[in-house]
Amino acid sequence: MKKKEYKAVTYGLAYKDYLPILNKKVYQTRECKGYYDFLNDINLLKKTLKKKDGKPSLLSNIWLKRICEMDKEQLFKFVNNYKKYDLNPFEFEPGYDKEKNEILSEEEEL
Repeated sequence: MKKKEYKAVTYGLAYKDYLPILNKKVYQTRECKGYYDFLNDINLLKKTLKKKDGKPSLLSNIWLKRICEMDKEQLFKFVNNYKKYDLNPFEFEPGYDKEKNEILSEEEEL
């Protein structure tokens, strides 16, 4: 008996191709406790991905695809426990201030 190989739903798909899957997943969570914070962060990830802005864009793509890969139970658990900016693609950028949730200008960094 041959084992079935796991292949990701989004494997090889471009953003425009997995966007319908993502939108469906996000819509399913509309009754969850952390839905509005989750939705705002998803929109931030989408905007960042479209900018093609280095590391934040790569993180956005990875996180959006991971959301597409979650089953319903995992996704509901994730969104019910979601805190604002858990999926922040800029948090690893140099000069990012976690307290203010913004990237500092060069003058502020010094």
